Amino acid sequence: MKAIRMILAFVFMMALFSCSFKPVWDLGGKWKQVDGNQTIEFLQKGKVKLYSDSFVCEANYTFVDKNHFKIIFGNLGSIVVAFKVKGKDLTITTKDGKTLKFKKIVGKEAVRKEKTVHREQEVKEHVMKEKVKQKEHSEQKMEHQPEHHG
Repeated sequence: MKAIRMILAFVFMMALFSCSFKPVWDLGGKWKQVDGNQTIEFLQKGKVKLYSDSFVCEANYTFVDKNHFKIIFGNLGSIVVAFKVKGKDLTITTKDGKTLKFKKIVGKEAVRKEKTVHREQEVKEHVMKEKVKQKEHSEQKMEHQPEHHG
């Protein structure tokens, strides 16, 4: 009888434990904002990437409890938000009550989004390099032009 109670207690504890942390497990992956242009990606080892247009920010995150996580932006500080995962829907609520809704990105859509952001970053870097080259070129031209005195 004692063995049966121990087994039942163990099964109950495992069920309770798995239910309370299931949203944490479901949080991993990429999430696209429903009414906006932001994407958030929860990576392994407590890393998170925040995408907005062509801007990407990487930070660390930790779980405060099963309903809140903290995003740590290094020396810039941190924010704590509430979250709820229901299937492929993620709702994040800030301290001031603002609610952000996200849909999980899966499969080809996630890869396509990542390639697009990467391409946009490459284009920006290329444009910046070209501007620097043009500036250097125009400065060199000015150095080699003789001054005209009237």
